[in-house]
Amino acid sequence: MIRTCLAAACLWSFSNLAAQDISLSQILPSASEWKAVEGLPNGLTKELFPREIEVEGKKFVTFASKKPGEKYFVIPGEPGIFFHPGQGAPRKVDNSEDLVTALALTPDKGTLLAGSARGNAIWAYRVNNDGTLSGKDVYVGLRKPRSGMPGAVHSLLVDRTGRIFAATSLGIQVFDPTGRLCGVLTHPAPFYPATSMAFSPEGDILFAGLGKQAYQREILLPKPMK
Repeated sequence: MIRTCLAAACLWSFSNLAAQDISLSQILPSASEWKAVEGLPNGLTKELFPREIEVEGKKFVTFASKKPGEKYFVIPGEPGIFFHPGQGAPRKVDNSEDLVTALALTPDKGTLLAGSARGNAIWAYRVNNDGTLSGKDVYVGLRKPRSGMPGAVHSLLVDRTGRIFAATSLGIQVFDPTGRLCGVLTHPAPFYPATSMAFSPEGDILFAGLGKQAYQREILLPKPMK
């Protein structure tokens, strides 16, 4: 895994967790299982099943909100990352040729994470005050998909303690704040990866969207380091 001190510092700045390996037993309660959900808590429907947004004739659903009205987004099949400041035209803020399929901001809004369409990496960018991005580097090396399976990162989340959740064809890969793999959660439905994820307001339930069906699973919140 390739990672510069800058990328590590960006994610570490908002987390008080010890820099130790975290196992899945520290993330999932012993009786935790996926359960189908009939009704979502207020506000989570839009987050788990976002509506398609159109900007200058181009449609997208993958985005991360910097603050009300300001969004980072990607356009399917088009390289790079775009930023819409809320007013005026959107602009491209990452001019690389990498295809991105998922975005997530850290809780302090200081780092943008971007999931690779090939499913091999999650990149980290420094978010500047004017919305531009800088300091791009590979932060997490993902487990590669099985031969013949699509490898895109379908959804990304960062919880309040800095753990990264990446929905891939292998399952939901979970990483600690330093970028080390904790383990892989199975998807709610075998062979069908979750296409979206969200946390409950308290952060102790992980929701996964698959088609029009929502699922939930209880997770543990680690205690801050004293």
